[in-house]
Amino acid sequence: MGDCATFNPLPITAMRNFFDVDDVLKRGYVETESTIDGEVPESEMLCRLLDKTTSIDKIVKVDYYIPGCPPDADTIFFVLSELIAGRIPVLTGKNLRYD
Repeated sequence: MGDCATFNPLPITAMRNFFDVDDVLKRGYVETESTIDGEVPESEMLCRLLDKTTSIDKIVKVDYYIPGCPPDADTIFFVLSELIAGRIPVLTGKNLRYD
């Protein structure tokens, strides 16, 4: 769900593709102005970063895309309701947003 998962690489997330994963983690956890411990945390709660960002359909099969940043709650409800009812959702009007 959402533009980053659907249309990646979007400019903001794809910028990470220009840097090494270790450099990204170092900047995010060690060099930031809000750093407390000064080390990259090691926890099973943190997902492993891939070498490059990519759209989710390059990793797993996607049945339906819901655009938005983030998708509107009413749109998510509409899509799930349609899928549960066995229909293919058709996004129009206020449900078809890319903001």
